[in-house]
Amino acid sequence: MIRLFLLRHAKSSWAQVGQRDHDRPLNERGWVAARAVGRHLADSGLRPDHVLCSTAERTRQTWERLATAFAEAPTIDFLDELYDDGPAAYVDAMREFGRSGGSLMLIGHNPSVEMAAFSLTRAADRDGNWHFPTAALAVIDFPVDDWDDIEVGSGELWQFVRPRDLGVPGED
Repeated sequence: MIRLFLLRHAKSSWAQVGQRDHDRPLNERGWVAARAVGRHLADSGLRPDHVLCSTAERTRQTWERLATAFAEAPTIDFLDELYDDGPAAYVDAMREFGRSGGSLMLIGHNPSVEMAAFSLTRAADRDGNWHFPTAALAVIDFPVDDWDDIEVGSGELWQFVRPRDLGVPGED
């Protein structure tokens, strides 16, 4: 079995005049939510073997805060393609970098995170109102041993956690 952690970045600040979208940082609510998700993972004994993170500032900061929950942080790669290349790039990255361990975390952006989670999970695991708010985490298990063998619709949604489920007020 292999496990995928799909995480949408935490809440970010709106771009300042002249600031590129790629450079937008987390806002205060985002810092709180990212820390709460990290605590949830650590308290649940969940730790990915490897992390793939978009190069955007808000995803990097989400990882920074989340990583403080682990006694030993997993290895990480920052990938430009997780910024705006779409959900197919997420699956390609899983197959390329998943060989380093049995579990992998991807930290990215919507709509790609939501679309990847939706397409990778079994229909029975999804309700009609699939929504991935900022800092939401989907934990998906696949009944295979190699990332090359994952197929659309073959993953079992083991856990779906939103910041509000962790007591973070004001998250969408």
